[in-house]
Amino acid sequence: MSKEESEWENIMNSWNSEDFENSGSGLPSDQVLKATVERAVKSSKREAVIGVVMGLALGGYIVSEIVAGLPSVLDYILYCGMLTILTSAAFFVARLRSSSGRAEGEGTMNYLGTLLDQADTTLKVVKMGKLFCLAVFCLLYGIAIWTLVHMFLSGHAIAKPGMAALIMGFVTLFFPSMFYFLHKTQKSVVMGKCQLESMLASLR
Repeated sequence: MSKEESEWENIMNSWNSEDFENSGSGLPSDQVLKATVERAVKSSKREAVIGVVMGLALGGYIVSEIVAGLPSVLDYILYCGMLTILTSAAFFVARLRSSSGRAEGEGTMNYLGTLLDQADTTLKVVKMGKLFCLAVFCLLYGIAIWTLVHMFLSGHAIAKPGMAALIMGFVTLFFPSMFYFLHKTQKSVVMGKCQLESMLASLR
């Protein structure tokens, strides 16, 4: 999402550039808007391709591990859960990004309308990312809690406690941090969307 946030900052900077100040109407020039739309479309297409490639690669690895056989039922639950979450998120993001089209025509209204549609798409992608973080966090912690309960009830010890603690420490730090970063990105995009809506309203 850092690429998306950077692209949105470029849009904001374009609106505060010299072109913006000299446009006369209080709006960015059509040249600035057209260039911004084209950059955002290219960025969306790249994200769609990257999402598909990463989803296929990770999904393929998980499937290969499942086919090769896993040591316990919990491992099957973990891998199948991760596969479901991952493929659902990758498909959703790729579909949204690939459908992010160019402006239907020339002119300020069309460019602003396209940017507004792209902002809506970005918000959906960010919300999907937040749901992904929550889903993976809950899945991993659910399995960890179940493992601890089973350990206390059965009297068995965890095979590799050091590795388990390291993994859970990473999960505890990484996914909440990612969720917070996505939340900040969401607020930034919402602010930009409000500015777009104000611009469109001034033309009507």
